[in-house]
Amino acid sequence: MDPSVQAGPATASADRYALVGERGLDVDLSVSGEPWGTRFDWGCSYGGKSWAADGSVMYDLVVVRDDGSVQTVASWSAAGEDARGLSASTDVQRDDIASVQVRLRGDDRVLADVDL
Repeated sequence: MDPSVQAGPATASADRYALVGERGLDVDLSVSGEPWGTRFDWGCSYGGKSWAADGSVMYDLVVVRDDGSVQTVASWSAAGEDARGLSASTDVQRDDIASVQVRLRGDDRVLADVDL
């Protein structure tokens, strides 16, 4: 490995958010502005509901830019009572993001969100 390349956690300080959503969805979200864009780290719980491991319930993490355009930056399937250690990134700069949302896959309704 090239010694000038360093791997590791996000270098910028992260802003932390607690999103309380519909149907018992709770999301702990960390948002870090990086030189290359924005990093997201999160975990969520499903209000005590334990989803089947068949992957039939899918969620999307969506960013809404200041201009109103949207980008799905991550997707995951619900299995068990929670999901931890999720992370994703986008080339969209932190200052250009108006809000972050969690939605059911294929549905425009917002289950949980936070304005940045």
